Amino acid sequence: MKIAMITVLYGESTYKFMNYLEKNYNYLKQIGLKIFIIDNGNHNYKIKDDSSIVVIKNQNNGFSKSINLGLRELFTHHDYALVVNPDLDFEFDEVLSMTSSLEDNFTVIETKEFNQNVSIRYFNKITGQISNKKTFSCIEFFNGPAFSISRNCFEKLDGFDERYFLYFEDLDFSIKLHLNNIPLKVIKIKNFTHHPASSSSNIGKRERIASVSGLLFTFKHLRYNL
Repeated sequence: MKIAMITVLYGESTYKFMNYLEKNYNYLKQIGLKIFIIDNGNHNYKIKDDSSIVVIKNQNNGFSKSINLGLRELFTHHDYALVVNPDLDFEFDEVLSMTSSLEDNFTVIETKEFNQNVSIRYFNKITGQISNKKTFSCIEFFNGPAFSISRNCFEKLDGFDERYFLYFEDLDFSIKLHLNNIPLKVIKIKNFTHHPASSSSNIGKRERIASVSGLLFTFKHLRYNL
């Protein structure tokens, strides 16, 4: 198969994702879909070996470094990667039905989130504001839970900026796509549902990480606006 799936596992989301995956091992072998797993730890789940999966043990050094590591390995065997968040509900039948549509430079899969369909948003290059409607001086950026990328696109753009531990890496990458005239193709489907992390015990940590990433993004892209 030209395409393979990849995800970054960390913490509690590991259990639900791996339970679903292991129930489908036989089906994955039947359809020939390979799953690359970047295991960043912080869980006690023992991942069962199977020929359908490739597990890369890794330290938790952030999404950008982790996904770059996994994509470099995946692209030694496949031409396209389907990147999914582990807190995403989906059906493998639906993945199989759209594989040919995913074989493009960059494709965004529309997901349901808080009862809304999410795929593309807009970033204003002058004000730095984000909205759901396109206005003057806006560029498209993609929603992160599910997207596909080609080997050629990944290599041309040199992957994700590894200075982002978490948050803003999708917006940063969207700007690189825009600067290289690579359009965001959107696939509208039925059963991809994203359940963002909501545990209050991690809110403080997530806010600190988001603040650091936001500062990095601001000085990288908006420093002349300050």
